[in-house]
Amino acid sequence: MKRFAVILALVAMTFGAFAQAPAKRSIASVEEGDYKVEVFAYDHEDGTRGYYIGLPSDAFLLLGSNVNDAVSSMKQVLALFDAPAGDSRKYVAFGGTSKQLSEEAGTANVSVEKKGAARKTQLRISCKCDGKSSVATMQKDTAKMLLKFLTSYQKRHPDR
Repeated sequence: MKRFAVILALVAMTFGAFAQAPAKRSIASVEEGDYKVEVFAYDHEDGTRGYYIGLPSDAFLLLGSNVNDAVSSMKQVLALFDAPAGDSRKYVAFGGTSKQLSEEAGTANVSVEKKGAARKTQLRISCKCDGKSSVATMQKDTAKMLLKFLTSYQKRHPDR
């Protein structure tokens, strides 16, 4: 009887371990000044997966539901650096923390800015999620590096 109880407890613990909260898998992170920008895959409680850019302001831009969409979206983000100042693109965004994204979607506006005397291009990312507003910036080198890591990940983990 003891053996049966122990086996039953082990089976219950195994099921409990697999039925936990959403899981985040980091694909790449790049240091940009004092903060880190990250691309990661996130498995939601309902079984769906999303690929996100994590910004320092606890805002997360949805790149897509599969790795091919994520690479395509990241290429579009990179293409914005060649657009004229003031051009922008809208994205779906989520708030929360890096361990638990909120369930309610918000919006993010990614716009092109020219800064400084050298007129260096950067992206200004303004998000409204969970009733909060946040702003972050991204440099072209960061976007290039994230795309490089994401395409490498795509080769190792292609969508089926």
